[in-house]
Amino acid sequence: MKKLFILLFILTLTSFSYAEDVRINGNVTVTDTGVINSSSVAMYYYDENFYHIVSSTTAGSITSDVLRVQGYILTSFSDAYAITTAGIGGLEASDSEASNTWYEVYVIVNPTSGASDILLNEAATAIGTPIASYTLKRLVGYAYNDTGDDLLLGIQYGNEFNYGTGIVELAAGRQDNYTSIDLKTSVPPKAFIVSAGIIIVDTGDPTASMYIRANGAAGDQIRVGGSIAGGTTGNYQHYISVQTDAAQIIEYKDTGSSANLKTLGYTLNLGLGA
Repeated sequence: MKKLFILLFILTLTSFSYAEDVRINGNVTVTDTGVINSSSVAMYYYDENFYHIVSSTTAGSITSDVLRVQGYILTSFSDAYAITTAGIGGLEASDSEASNTWYEVYVIVNPTSGASDILLNEAATAIGTPIASYTLKRLVGYAYNDTGDDLLLGIQYGNEFNYGTGIVELAAGRQDNYTSIDLKTSVPPKAFIVSAGIIIVDTGDPTASMYIRANGAAGDQIRVGGSIAGGTTGNYQHYISVQTDAAQIIEYKDTGSSANLKTLGYTLNLGLGA
């Protein structure tokens, strides 16, 4: 009985069922007709070393050792995009470059040839079939085109995106009651955690503090202070993470000080592997 249990346990660990073909770089590894041994695809089950780099005001690139796209498994993926390009490697056909606009960044795959590339789509509009024959797609990140039609620079590793320079959200802020800070121009639609840097301008008041919370939350969630003990003037820098809502709004209030706040980055909910 014990031997049978051990055998069943081993089989459970080494086999699993699936609902679609598994393809590695366009080649069918297993079809969707049975149970396979996990060792044949285990090394490709998770994304690995995913990087999205917005390197210039008009262009970016993506690299990933392993990247899954709707049943396809891309290995050693590396490609670039430009917002000034139309079609594959640039903007989706129905879109055009616009200021103050979020663009979704997709990796797309042609399931017939196994070819892969990158496509940008305006986040406010639904994306259909990306390009003729490139019928598979996966959302992997975002790029923001600012007021001057420049992409905001930064690096994304896995689900974490960090700006090269923090985005100023609040300068010399001073509010006794909770007040909204709108992050729509620095935090994309599918981000749910914001990392921020706060500088408390402390006047030596021991009660000087800044409070941050999710939009509409009850009570206080995050408190950062200056010298705390008082008697010391100067600037005190803090780093925090706070959850946003669907509207990308957080709230703050200040007591006995003024503060500056920058968005340093955000966390996406896209299941990407680091």
